[in-house]
Amino acid sequence: MTGNPFQTIDGQILADSGTSGEAATNLFVLCDRIGPRFAGTKGYRQAAEFMLGRFRNYGLDTAVLEPFTFTAWRRGAPTVFTMAEPFQRTYPCYALPYGAATGPDGIRAGLLDIGAGTSGDIEAKRGEIKGRMVLSDCTGAHRQEIYRKCAELGAAGFVFANPVEGMGLVSGSVANGSGGPIPAISIGCETAHQIRRLAWEDQVRFTLATHSTIEEDTTWNVVGELIGTEFPDELVIIGGHLDSHEIGPGAFDNAAGAVLVMEAARLLANQRQHLKRTVRFIGFAAEEIGLLGSRHHARKHADRLRHARFMLNCDTPSLGRPRGLAFHQCPEAEAYLNMFAKEIATPIVCQNRAHCYSDHYPFILQGLPTAGIGGGQFGPKIRHYGHMAADTPDKVSLTDLRDCAAFAARMIVRAANDQRWPRMRRTHAEVAEWEKKAQ
Repeated sequence: MTGNPFQTIDGQILADSGTSGEAATNLFVLCDRIGPRFAGTKGYRQAAEFMLGRFRNYGLDTAVLEPFTFTAWRRGAPTVFTMAEPFQRTYPCYALPYGAATGPDGIRAGLLDIGAGTSGDIEAKRGEIKGRMVLSDCTGAHRQEIYRKCAELGAAGFVFANPVEGMGLVSGSVANGSGGPIPAISIGCETAHQIRRLAWEDQVRFTLATHSTIEEDTTWNVVGELIGTEFPDELVIIGGHLDSHEIGPGAFDNAAGAVLVMEAARLLANQRQHLKRTVRFIGFAAEEIGLLGSRHHARKHADRLRHARFMLNCDTPSLGRPRGLAFHQCPEAEAYLNMFAKEIATPIVCQNRAHCYSDHYPFILQGLPTAGIGGGQFGPKIRHYGHMAADTPDKVSLTDLRDCAAFAARMIVRAANDQRWPRMRRTHAEVAEWEKKAQ
């Protein structure tokens, strides 16, 4: 085994983590005492003030709320989704954020099932979409992409069929912080199965009435720092979104990620004398409605981000073992993680995958190397209830959450200190390629 130059710091972080219940306490406050934290609501403001207070209690050198304006979506009166033909039946449903309002009289249209919603599914039925509500379980592409394509083809509405059994309704924005062109709702998995059975035999038609509004509002990122001892102008960033959908407490998505950031802040505040570069901790606002908080922060701090080494995003953090990082197309990272694994005689998973649907993406556009908390195949089998009322804290392994925070803190120590840390900043051409793929 190669000697570990950070062995003493690692030991102190692990001892501190293993003897503290702070992560569990913070998770329960966010989920049980505060509850849903949708952007523009009292619940989100309470969560932001709570996280700010934790940063200050942990002794960070700076801790502030970072305000910005955005277009807030308000639900309004309950949505009503009713089969009109071949017989009348009203189904439980949930309006999706930033879907358009129908007006008081609603709309009436037929329904077309496009299954998973892949590009091929949409292309195969493109001539049938105009004027109809489109049903998809959104397992073939992101719901925003499916919604946009169907709206462009003249769909009358969008119906997201929850792929998770149990009659649960699911939420999720269909546009990035601005009103979409057609109404959008979710229905339960079993409801969708019934509708499909009826549509197989009869020509089904539905009425839909949604009553949402949009208005300008203010929300806040929560930003704290530990100032580096040798290179204070150079940054290492760890962040995760603090908001949830209003449908539930958002324990795994993403109270767990926000708690991980807070716990890393607590652990690293006790090691401040060893941090050569400044570490910035961020609770992002309004991720669920278009990455609005991370986009604002990346734009506002673009000059400072030119001197950033790394951004670790904590969004629905993997709780599997072995621990690891999921880099976003940073192949140079694998050799470093392999070296780290040998130094601590523990396997570390290195993944490389690309997507633009979380708060790392605005930092990629600033040229930063980014990663999320990854993990291996061993560990708790968590059934994913993201964006559902069932995303509750009893489903989060507190031991694994605490261990993940310690692992993240140890990685941040290396990103802030280790002269062997690989150079992974993206060129202008690489950033342009990411932007092209995201369009």
